[in-house]
Amino acid sequence: MKSKIYIGNLIHSRFIPIKHSFKYRHYFCGFDLSELDLLSKKFILFGYNKFRLFSLYDKDYLGFAEGTIREKVVYWLKKEGYKDLFDTVKLFTSPRVFGHVFNPISFYFCYSNESSNPQYIIVEVNNTFGEGHIYILTNGKYITKNKLQFTHKKEFHVSPMNDMKGVYNFEISMKKNIFDVSIEIFKGNKRWFSAKVFGKAKEISNKTLFLLFLRYPVNALLILPRILRIAAVLHFIKRLPIFRKPDPISKRTFLGTYPAYLSEFWAKKKR
Repeated sequence: MKSKIYIGNLIHSRFIPIKHSFKYRHYFCGFDLSELDLLSKKFILFGYNKFRLFSLYDKDYLGFAEGTIREKVVYWLKKEGYKDLFDTVKLFTSPRVFGHVFNPISFYFCYSNESSNPQYIIVEVNNTFGEGHIYILTNGKYITKNKLQFTHKKEFHVSPMNDMKGVYNFEISMKKNIFDVSIEIFKGNKRWFSAKVFGKAKEISNKTLFLLFLRYPVNALLILPRILRIAAVLHFIKRLPIFRKPDPISKRTFLGTYPAYLSEFWAKKKR
């Protein structure tokens, strides 16, 4: 199967105005969307649109409850004026565990069967204010033999410790059986923030899923508490100021699947 489990690390680093870093062991999945029904039938521990130990639901992604994930990928690309056809979509995300997950970021790689390089890369970002947003990455350039680079102006409020200024620099590895993505925020020529997600692929099986659960039994439950704990450390201990969430400025910002955990900043629905 083309779908894999990736096990590795998640690393965040701040450089300006203060230095702060953390690193966690992390796992996530790379799902070939055409295999979801088969995965659900073949592996008793995985469910597609139904409750299992690990589950993936169409409604959790891209801002709409209706439609499959692939249909929503097509919708957003057409809405933004991208009309080139593609054959395969691979979604890199964390599945639900016992029905719960919070995905700060997910990646969609859209491939044509005639090319080994992605035709489009969609980055879906969710914040704790009940909003989601997509960045569509195209026209990347190779900075090494196996690494593509993209840049995109920041359009979406993610952390209350960062304002809306800056440009994202995405570096994405094209190595087989490796998922390696680095994201940096630059303001002018200064690097303010970086995040890195790295994982090595393992085959999906009932045994692999069960061992994954034994090794990381509450990993999905810890994502949100870790975000809130780190925000508290940055604000109350390291004295970083809080930037109040602005109104959405992009048509690619939508009311997210996840609730507004900071409800006083509840976002207006915008499409």
